[in-house]
Amino acid sequence: MTYYTDKIKLTSTDDDGRETKKRMTYLVEALSCSEAVAVAASDFRSGAWNFELVSVSETKIEKVMFIEDYKRNMEKAPSLADELT
Repeated sequence: MTYYTDKIKLTSTDDDGRETKKRMTYLVEALSCSEAVAVAASDFRSGAWNFELVSVSETKIEKVMFIEDYKRNMEKAPSLADELT
């Protein structure tokens, strides 16, 4: 798997006709650039915001580390926590 950054522009219009815009960047795990585009499109299709996919770029990120994994590893090997502090 490869990680991609999807840059998205969101636009919403309220009842008074005022337009709100947001720009966001998402990290997407995908097999290809086209799959990263499909993931973004499917995520925003059902929302109240109109979205525009501004760009998709492959990242150099090798792995995403989650705090849950760290906690689980510390339960298995608490001595490692002592070494890091």
